[in-house]
This record gives sequence, C-alpha cells and structure tokens, in this order.
Amino acid sequence: MVLIRKELNFRDLGGYPTADGRHVRKGLFFRSGGLYRMSEQELEEISALNIRYIMDLRADWQRRRKPDPEISGAQQIEHTGYVPEAAMRIDFSPAGMHQTGDEAKEQFDKLELYYKEIIFGNLDFRLFLDSVAEGKVPIIFHCASGKDRTGAAAILLLLALGVDEETVMEDYILSNEYYEETINQVFMQMYEEALKDDYLPSLLWIENGVMEFFGRSMLEEIHKQYDSFDEFLSAEYGLDAEKLRKMRNMYTE
Repeated sequence: MVLIRKELNFRDLGGYPTADGRHVRKGLFFRSGGLYRMSEQELEEISALNIRYIMDLRADWQRRRKPDPEISGAQQIEHTGYVPEAAMRIDFSPAGMHQTGDEAKEQFDKLELYYKEIIFGNLDFRLFLDSVAEGKVPIIFHCASGKDRTGAAAILLLLALGVDEETVMEDYILSNEYYEETINQVFMQMYEEALKDDYLPSLLWIENGVMEFFGRSMLEEIHKQYDSFDEFLSAEYGLDAEKLRKMRNMYTE
C-alpha cells in the first residue's frame, strides 16, 4: 500500500470498468498533486512504483519556481507549458477567487469558459495522450493540486481507454474527498462572507476542490461538437479508431 498523504490527491487510475466489460490495468497511470509537495518518504514510495515517466502539466513559470524532484529511473516528458487562452484572463490568486458581487459572477463565467476550453486542442494533453499511446508507462501526470488540469487530463485518458462518462465523472469529483478537510476549513473561515454572496461559495469550492458542474460541462461541450467521444479524440488529439483500439488492448484487461 502506497502511503501518500491524502491531501496530495495521489491515486492509481487502474481498476475502472470500461464500456466493453474490461478494466483499466493497475499500476500504469497515476494522477497526483505536485510532486514538489511530497516528503522524502513519499518520494521513496513513488519510486517503488517503478515509475518511468512524469508529465508535469503546470505552466513554465510554475515549474521553474517549484521544479519536480528527481525520481530514480523516471524521465520527465518535456512540453510547452501550454496555457489555454481563457486561463490567461483569470486571476487564480486568492484575491481573484475571493471576489464578491458582480466581480464574483464575472470570475465564475470566466472559469466556466476555461473548463470548456481546456480539453479542446490542448497541446500538452495531446503530448500526454501521444506518450501513452506510444507505451510510455508507468506514468505520473500532475499539476499543482492534481484536480483541475490533472482532472481534465484524466477525463481524456479514461475516455480514450473506453471508460463510460459516469465513471469518468466519479473519478473527477473524487478529488473532493481528498481535499475534504481543506474545503471544510475554508468554508468555516469564510462562512459569514459566503452567506452574503451568490457566487463566492462556488469560487471557494473551485479554488479548493472541484465542481461536478464544470466536469459535466466539459463532457457536454464534447457532445455539442461531436457525435461521439471517439470522434472527438480523433479530431482533437489524433487518436483514430486504430490507435484507440491499440491503447484499449494494451491498457485494459
């Protein structure tokens, strides 16, 4: 059993059932919060998992400020630090996420657009999925908190492996269980302010956990633009029917 603190949002995506009756293989795909937050003991636990690749989904400036620690035998997958255009218009700092009134509504609307946009044509997600298709596993993929960019990447990976959308959503909102203590503390601290504003509670939840509404909005946006998830994965990420078949044969059992 891997002894990683719950608040690091670390978990194996193996075991999820697929639509054709198989299951995602265990020990290949790990999602996590920032590895720089891990203790030496936790990093030793990670090393014991035989990790061969690490995909750090943070922006360039975040990686420079707090680089990932080295994990023996693991190769970092280099990427551009792609940031969706919608994200550039959002203040993710506490000042931005603790706004009230009209500013809070405007922030919420920007966040909704960001979540819808992040899964379309994302250069780093494409590199991540290409790496998986090439057999670059076992792999850890992470951002800072392991819930937003990592959550979106996990949605794409699980869809590519044939996991149904309700199960995909269960994994997405599971982050709230890992961050339950943090979420509760924040709402206790800001209880009075949150009572007085329609949008501040949502912003606080997004800051410290994930909202099912935004997870489902990502899937709904795919449905609006494509007839199927497989069509979406082919058009946006180059995973045609043959590549998806190979991935599902490699990574499910």
